[in-house]
Amino acid sequence: MQNRCTTCSRPVPDTAFGCPHCGADLAQRLDQLAAVLPELQTTIAKQDRIGSGGARPTGAVVPLPYRDPTADRGRAIQGELVTWARAVYAESGREIAGSTGSAVARYLGSAVGWARYRQSWPEFHAALRPLVGSVLHLIDQPPDRVYLGPCQTKNPDTGEMCWTDVLAKPDAVTGRCPSCGAVHDVATSRAWLLDSLEGVLLRPVEIAGVLRGFGDAKVGYSTIAAYVADGLIVAHGQDAYGRPRYRVGDVLEVRARLKRRTRQVEVLAS
Repeated sequence: MQNRCTTCSRPVPDTAFGCPHCGADLAQRLDQLAAVLPELQTTIAKQDRIGSGGARPTGAVVPLPYRDPTADRGRAIQGELVTWARAVYAESGREIAGSTGSAVARYLGSAVGWARYRQSWPEFHAALRPLVGSVLHLIDQPPDRVYLGPCQTKNPDTGEMCWTDVLAKPDAVTGRCPSCGAVHDVATSRAWLLDSLEGVLLRPVEIAGVLRGFGDAKVGYSTIAAYVADGLIVAHGQDAYGRPRYRVGDVLEVRARLKRRTRQVEVLAS
């Protein structure tokens, strides 16, 4: 009788509990998880930052508010990874290179081939496969406040410019500067800020993080990764670690072009 995969029921060519397809899929997901975990840590540590691109002496940079639910879920994901890494190490003796979440995810990815032959494969697969989706959900969720850029209102008495960062609630029409009290229109401020970001070079996961609070201009990491895979956007240099960076404006242009094409198809179909 032919052996069947315990996670998808596909035929297994040997005595493994998991088929090669499920193994390759999980290894790929764990590799993707390793790539996006640093962005989750950035979100948890309230280091999500947006540069205004304006003429501001100290740079228009603001940390988004700390999110307790995100931190709790992030710790749960890290705990799941560490628990399984310890189990793999205890049974296989495989050494773990590094202690970061990304290192542990890569360690588990490298152990998938071994794990397919263990009776615990169904639990291993079920616990680890959804994690990258959970992280992407946390990364792509809108912030508690949206950034409107630096105030840039001139004091009529002193002639000095106010450079205080202005925040607003996501559903608000206006935002008030906490320093000088000037009121700013959210739509106008966000349009200016988005325009100033077009030439900025970032990694796909960073672009997704920057755009998460821009409503209609929001583009998730998975979508940007698909643009890269399909050759719709090209890299413009690398970061300090040799990872390719892409123009925020290129991502927005591709998104707008694809949306126009979808609308045209819908019109023709009707």
